[in-house]
Amino acid sequence: MVWWQGVIAGAGELVSSPSRFATEHFLFPAGLWALLALIPFIIFYLIRPRPKHEAIPSLMFILKDMGKTNVNAFLRNFLRDILFFLQLFVILLLALAAAKPFVEVPKVSLAQETVVVLDVSASMQAGDRFERAKDAVLDTLGKENTVIVVKNVAELVMEEGDETSAKELIRSLEPVETTTNLYDALILAGDFVGESSRVVVASDFVNTAGGANFETALQAIRSKGAVVELIDVWEPVENVGIIDLDVREDESTVWVKNYNDRPERVVLRVSNTSEELLLGPHATELVKFPTPNGVNEVVLEADDGFVVDNKAYVSTPVERTVRALMITNNPQAKQGFLQLAFDLIGEKTATKIVLDYVEPPSTTDLSQYSLFIIKDVDVSLLLPSVVKEIGRLVREEGAALVVMPQEGLFAIDFGNLLPVRFVAEGESRLNVELPIKSLLTEDIEFGQASKYFKTSALPGVTVLARGDDDVQTPMVALKKVGAGYVLYYGFFDGFSTFPLDNTYPVFWKRMVDFLTNKPDVNTLNYPTGTQLSFDKLVRVRLPKGGVVETNFISLDNEGLYEFPDRVIAATLRSDRESSVFTRDEEAGKERLGSGEVKKQPLELTPWFIVAALLLLFLELVYIKFRGDC
Repeated sequence: MVWWQGVIAGAGELVSSPSRFATEHFLFPAGLWALLALIPFIIFYLIRPRPKHEAIPSLMFILKDMGKTNVNAFLRNFLRDILFFLQLFVILLLALAAAKPFVEVPKVSLAQETVVVLDVSASMQAGDRFERAKDAVLDTLGKENTVIVVKNVAELVMEEGDETSAKELIRSLEPVETTTNLYDALILAGDFVGESSRVVVASDFVNTAGGANFETALQAIRSKGAVVELIDVWEPVENVGIIDLDVREDESTVWVKNYNDRPERVVLRVSNTSEELLLGPHATELVKFPTPNGVNEVVLEADDGFVVDNKAYVSTPVERTVRALMITNNPQAKQGFLQLAFDLIGEKTATKIVLDYVEPPSTTDLSQYSLFIIKDVDVSLLLPSVVKEIGRLVREEGAALVVMPQEGLFAIDFGNLLPVRFVAEGESRLNVELPIKSLLTEDIEFGQASKYFKTSALPGVTVLARGDDDVQTPMVALKKVGAGYVLYYGFFDGFSTFPLDNTYPVFWKRMVDFLTNKPDVNTLNYPTGTQLSFDKLVRVRLPKGGVVETNFISLDNEGLYEFPDRVIAATLRSDRESSVFTRDEEAGKERLGSGEVKKQPLELTPWFIVAALLLLFLELVYIKFRGDC
């Protein structure tokens, strides 16, 4: 019986003074007091009833069993010990379960939800980064998966999908050609994590969009108890690329950079011209070229591992004709400054303005015009029906109206068309200044005005130029009316220096293009990642094929986006996104951390209870087999 004494002594030692072993393997070491139940169990087992002696009536019966006595005694003791061990282990398992046993496992193995943050930005097209990233995240999926893609903006592409659906989605993903905003993607991922979540980030960790440090977002995710696994697919890839593009009406500029440690000789082609460039290590060169008409490609012939920045796209407005109508009773208007400016615009640009004239009370078919100008009109001869019809065309058809100052102007019933209200006659010369920055008035010199109306702008009106007088008189005011615009131009011809300035035709070119919704180079050329919205659904043919009908589009890929009335060009313009040959290694070390695998306890109590129940079932089977019940 010595070994039973050892069991009792060992149990007593564990209970009386919880050892380091107990605290490292049990969440509730005090539960080990339940092991004391073994003591009465063993004592009860040792106290056996005395055997009852009876006389054997038959010598023959004794002789028959004589050869089996020793064997049966052995088997009987063994079977009795089986029952003891079954009961012993049941009590032992239940007692240990009360102490909540556990083992430490990697925390990631306990994650119930997986949030995948997959970088699909332009730099992931360097080498085989993107394919390696996809292969890596496919091995990390769980039962529930949320997938977020990293571009210049974060995008949720799947929420709580099953493993099969997540794999199909990830395999179908393709990289885009935008910059990288890891911070926003990780902040978005944080909205889907909890203590049982696993966040897998697969990226080259070249963060190029947004000013925030994405490591702050990583810390926020970890603070929620989620496991973060970073998969770094960065590797150096040689590159020479176009890093910026500035498209202007007459002359455009492109910047080419060599990221490599050795000189590179490349060829830059624009339309039918080409130029050979010799770039030193890490050198940047600026190349100017005449802006080509229509849609064109700028191609860099370079042998490198990152082809995204080897092309740029240029789109300029196509030639078009604007039909305008001036309503005037001044016969000298046909030789005025405005007519001269329109003629010059037609000679020098792709915008041709056909300016017709009508003298009230005469009228014409107004529906054939997209631009109306009221100047020096006899108020008594102007038909109210004409003004009313112009207002309808502005509101419903997107036409534009330009109103110029004259005597009796504010006696005309314009309804709610005018951008300004009359205050008083101007009394002194004023200087005209720009209250806001606008492409419409950039580099325009309005000069001075000696005759004008003091006015005030109505709510919702954009004042593009104003006087420096006491009421800051709006001299150029723009109002959106329905689908069109109304422009108040407050300069009297002959009483202003502006018509004599060489920027006068430039101003009217911009205004006519804007008022008649003609795109200029600034609204036709964008960096990738730009988001555009529209007032109504429009059909767009995408660079990679396919047509969508939408009122919102993100220019995620380089190339040409074909609209019914224009072609928009998108080009990756990012020095940092093209920097695929080098990376800030200090940031990388901090980012990737020490690589320590975090662990957490996995409680085994349910398994101990299940094992005890199984042993109880075996005990019942054994008792039934033995015939005790």
